[in-house]
Parts: sequence; C-alpha cells; structure tokens
Amino acid sequence: MAEASIHFALPAEPLRPFIPAYWDVVVEGAGAIDDLLRPEWSAIRLVLSGSWSFGPSTEDMQPLPGQAVVHGVAAHAQWARGEAGLVFNIPLAPMAWYRLIGKPASSFAEHVSSLDALLGEDAARLFADVKAARSTEERALAADRILLARLEKTRRNPTSDQIEAVSRAIADPACGTVAELAARVGLSQAQLVRFTRDHFGFLPKKLIRRERFLRMFHSMWGLSVNDWPDFLDPQYVDQSHMIRDFKHFIGMSPTRYFALDRPLRTAVVVALTRAIMEGRADGMFVAEEGRQTLTFRPDSD
Repeated sequence: MAEASIHFALPAEPLRPFIPAYWDVVVEGAGAIDDLLRPEWSAIRLVLSGSWSFGPSTEDMQPLPGQAVVHGVAAHAQWARGEAGLVFNIPLAPMAWYRLIGKPASSFAEHVSSLDALLGEDAARLFADVKAARSTEERALAADRILLARLEKTRRNPTSDQIEAVSRAIADPACGTVAELAARVGLSQAQLVRFTRDHFGFLPKKLIRRERFLRMFHSMWGLSVNDWPDFLDPQYVDQSHMIRDFKHFIGMSPTRYFALDRPLRTAVVVALTRAIMEGRADGMFVAEEGRQTLTFRPDSD
C-alpha cells in the first residue's frame, strides 16, 4: 500500500515574502495515492523520481508534461495522483511574480507549463542542482542560490506596496467588492483589473470570490456540520450561499468532501506537528487545508 510523507524546509530569509516554504512529497510502497487539492496558489514542482498525474477527477487525470513544471494559480480543486518517488515543491506567493519571475501570473493560471517557460535558462540549472542534493535541506539551499540571484536583479518599489495592499485587502472579510478593493489599493477599477491579473492571476471579482471561499473553507476544518453556520464568512448571505460556492470551487458538497480519505493532508499534519515540536515552524506557510491562506509577509528590501 502506498503512503505519503512530507518534509518542510524554510527558504533563506530574504526569499520568504516570495517563497514561504519548500517541501518534499515522498510516496513509498506499492500502488498510488490520490488526493483532492484545494484551489492553490502557483507552485513549481520538480519530479525527482516516480510519477504524478493531475486532473479534474480521478477518471480524468493526465501525467505531468515533464519533470520540471509550474502549476499556475487555480480557482478550482484538482485531483493529484502520485506513485513511488519524490517531488520537490516551491510555492510562489503573488509577490514572486513581480520580483522573481517577471511575467504575468495570468499567463500561467489554471494550467501546467514547462518550467522553461517560467524561468528560462535558470530552469535547467534549478532542476539539476535540486536533483543532485541529498536531503530536503540541501534541496532548499540549492533552490535558494538560484532564486536569490534572481531576487538580487530587482528592487522593491511602489508596486511592491500595492501587491501587499491587495494581499491584505483580500484577506479581510470587510473587503467584499471590486470598488472597495480598488479604493484600498489606490487604483482605478480599470487599473486594478490589469494589476490583479498580472500579479495574482485573476480578475478582481474572481479573486475576491476565491478568497472569500478559502477563508470559509479553512474555518470548517475540525467542525461538525452543525457548527458551520457559526463560522460563515460575513460576505456569505447564509449557509446555502456558502454550499453553492463550495460546490463551485471544490466540485462536491462539504459533507462529501470532508468524508474523503486525504493521504496528502494527513502527511502534512504529521510533518507540521513534527516541525512545531522541533521548533522549525515559525513563519512557515504550509500548503494544506486550514493553513493555505495567503500569508502576508512584507517584502523588506
């Protein structure tokens, strides 16, 4: 029977506004694991061994188109299937598109692309250096070297402040309209359309709706069905409104979703508990339900 384990490592301090954490996903044993991933921010995935497939259902999954890919920001849940091997993951916070990538996030949204399209000549070197490393920590250091070199070619400017302002606003339940978001950021609504498309991957209305749902989604973990109405996001009219959004973003009802076997989430909980006990979880962004919010961490240079 296949089992999954996850191992975290923090990036170098200057990279944490852009790369909140690195992690290995290891699948061992016979067979494969399936899990349903909630809508994610973008992530680089380096398949160092084994194989992974992704798709909208367990009946419609496609192998990754290479060993080094980027998953663009997603608005809907996606099934993942892994067979014996190791994948190194590098999540990309919205600020990364501006300072590390230099390309619009919308060009990669909702699909999987070759890492060459994202990083150019750095893609092959990143994959080779990470593959040559012998531990999660060594892989993190290898990624740090290349990403720090990219960061040094850019400097903080007023656009960084605006990305941070959008990040704060969409995390705030009181910010529920495009007009309010534009006012908080100091942009016209037309300017905001271009801004969120470039740095967050979606148009403002879609971005706000996605973040509203994810706030609600995170609060539901560990609660009974009877408790859910007490944790409704202020932007939801009632529980029926929330359930409609749940089916839209996840593809099934909350009751069905929370009854699923979740091997990757279980592995994340084990890894996070271990990191906390070892004192390594301070400031860590963890890509799993209950913690996969947009963690605001200012770009300080």
